[in-house]
Formats: sequence, structure tokens, C-alpha cells
Amino acid sequence: MKWLVFGVGAFFAYGRLLCHEAVATSHPMGPVLSAFVRWHLPATAALYMGIFISFIFSLQMRQSYSYQLGQFAAAHYATFICLSSTLVSFAMRAGMFWFALPSLLVIVNDIAAYLCGCMFGKTQLTVLSPRKTREGFIGAAVVTAFTAMILAQSWLSSPWIFEPSNVMLRGTMTEIAPTKMSEFLYLPLGGNYELQLTRAQVHALGISLLVSLIGPFGGFFASAVKRAYGAKDFGNSIPGHGGVADRFDCQVLLLPLVYFYIKACCPDLGV
Repeated sequence: MKWLVFGVGAFFAYGRLLCHEAVATSHPMGPVLSAFVRWHLPATAALYMGIFISFIFSLQMRQSYSYQLGQFAAAHYATFICLSSTLVSFAMRAGMFWFALPSLLVIVNDIAAYLCGCMFGKTQLTVLSPRKTREGFIGAAVVTAFTAMILAQSWLSSPWIFEPSNVMLRGTMTEIAPTKMSEFLYLPLGGNYELQLTRAQVHALGISLLVSLIGPFGGFFASAVKRAYGAKDFGNSIPGHGGVADRFDCQVLLLPLVYFYIKACCPDLGV
């Protein structure tokens, strides 16, 4: 039953990705693909309702209710965590910038929070991670913002990082990203002073804000899961960092949010 829930979730998420790509291309769809695009959502709903009804009929013994409901909930939890990567796939259609930058900034933020916490930390941020401090949280936000602006400016010399994939898919030659990302914006600072930043740097600042404010809470969520099951780390492949999974726990919430950031702040990218 758990694998069926996960399978329907994958069918929905990756099916939407396929539908999006099919509609975006300039080539006509065949009858099979057209039928898939037309009936994908109704089929997903029907499959899920079939699983749900089957699960209800499987509740036969009262002493097993708690276990069965827990397993059913765990299946939905795993599906939510794993299939949020589909939103990352959508974000990457706007260019590698939207994947590479937040991924790097998460690591920078984590290291900066550790160093700033060691040097200035006094006030605990949350009981889920006793070593996380408010001073480290604030210091990491400053370091992450400066790193984001430096990376964004240095990447302007590599236009392929900003190249949206839908330029090729839709059969157009419109150059969307490289030219617009290098445009200058002037942010007023008060009086006669203003700050000159490229559009890439402005978006980098927006992403750094997401990284600093939202990213760590993905790590806190992972800490809660570990403590619930009495585990100190997810693994031991990276000494001192709790394995490979601990390097990516902050991205559970962050990377999907980048997709919503693009939809809200960069509608011209057509994602």
C-alpha cells in the first residue's frame, strides 16, 4: 500500500512535468501523448481514491489500526519529501543559475552559521539543534548575502548558466536570460545615495534571503525526525557532518521554494 501511494505521487508529479514539456514544444502531439495530457489529472485522482478506499477496507483488526494509520501517514510523508524534487526540475528549466546558486548557498550558510556560532554564539535558537544559535543565524545571513552577490556577478561571464531550456523547446530564438540578468538596477538608500546592482545580483539576494530564513528550518525538521527515532545522524560517510543526507536536509524546503520565487518574481522566464 505504501509503494502504491508513492507510485501515484510519482505519476502525478512527473506526469505534470511531462505534460508541461509536451504543451511547451512547438511540435504537434501524437494521439497517445494528447490523451495522456488530457486524462492525466483525472487518472491520478481515480488511482488515489482507489488506494484510499482499498486502505479503508484493509482496516479489519482494531489492534492494528494504529500501525496501519501510521504506515499510511508515513507513505504520504515520504512522497512529499521525495517528490518535491519535481519543482526543482521545473525551476531548472529557467537555467542552471536557479539550481546551482541555492545549492551552493545552503552549504555556505551552514558553514557560516557554524563558524559565527562558535565565535559569537550565546543564545540557543531551537532545542531541536542545541548547537544552533541566534548569533550564528544572523551572521550566516550576512555572509550568505555577500556570497550570493559575488557568485551572481562572476557568473555573468558564463551566459549558459542563465539560458532557459524553453527557448529550445518552443522553437524560438528569444534570448531571455543573459541580457536581462546583466541589466543594472538602482536601489535607493536614502538621500542622494543609491546602490547599483545587476538583475542577477538582485535575484541572488532574494534567494539568499530564502536560504537564510527558510533553509535552516529544513535542517531543524530533519533533526526532529532523527530525534523521534533516536538517531544522532543520518549516516557516517562525512565525518562531523552526519553523512551525505545531512548536507542536503536544508534543501528539502528551499529548492522547491525557488520554483515559487521564479513564478512570482520572474514571470518573463516562462517557467
